[in-house]
Amino acid sequence: MGGSARDAFEARWSEGDYGRKFALDKLAQYQAAGFDSPQFHADLNSGDEHQFFQQLWEMVLGCHLLDLGLAVHAPKGNAPDFLVEHEGQRIWVEAICPTPKGVPSEFVKPPPGVTGVIDWPNDPILLRWTHAIAEKRRKLERYREKGVVQPGDSYVIAVNGHWLGAVMDSEGISGWPWAAEATLAIGPIQVKINRHTLEWGEFQNSARSRVINANNAQVETDTFWSDHYVPVSAVLGTVKASWERTPAPICVVHNPKTDAPIPRWLFGEDLDVTGTIDGDELTATRTERPDGI
Repeated sequence: MGGSARDAFEARWSEGDYGRKFALDKLAQYQAAGFDSPQFHADLNSGDEHQFFQQLWEMVLGCHLLDLGLAVHAPKGNAPDFLVEHEGQRIWVEAICPTPKGVPSEFVKPPPGVTGVIDWPNDPILLRWTHAIAEKRRKLERYREKGVVQPGDSYVIAVNGHWLGAVMDSEGISGWPWAAEATLAIGPIQVKINRHTLEWGEFQNSARSRVINANNAQVETDTFWSDHYVPVSAVLGTVKASWERTPAPICVVHNPKTDAPIPRWLFGEDLDVTGTIDGDELTATRTERPDGI
């Protein structure tokens, strides 16, 4: 299918809709920066929902980086989506909007007229986050083989999980952002109860390094413990498609083992997750963005 990005946005949102105005405003900014490409316009008009949301997320992310005043480029060809140059550091950013494969359809798009409680499919959603991160880790290997991403360069995987449910929360069952649950082995909240006195202990997160997929196979959720993920600096995460009314909450989960760390608060995140690994023990810390940053 032919057509421009403007055609795609005007066809998707009616005139006067906040979504249309937001998309068209960001499109103008994206094009002024020279970030759009023929593939960008083609994918938005392809009729493929995955391609549409992938390109929408790339556009929103690129404009967000521009709004932060960063020195950002959108390399063409076989390269990550964006390159940020900051104080002599090269930081590559690769965007992905995972598909809802394996997530119950009634959660992704509830049937008309359905109200009430819907089961929260935490593990299927988490598996889409782990799959997206693993896919971009494999892609990093190809970028490094071709010399695009060089030793010492930072690499950030930017995941937008909005398509995984009709109403998405920014946190998983652990009470931590999805990006942290998918990389730092942070599991569901647990509490110990004294069976004799029935007194409750402290609430704390359990450790969960694996989750079972539909094929009954174990999928790692502790990737930032692995040396294989040392080249990945961080995962940026959000669960909102477009920010037409208010900016979407963003979290950045830093890899405690990376050899190419990025500065905290560089990406305008609302929540920053850092950690230290000592043997078999992980200490994770979540920090909300301080005023004035």
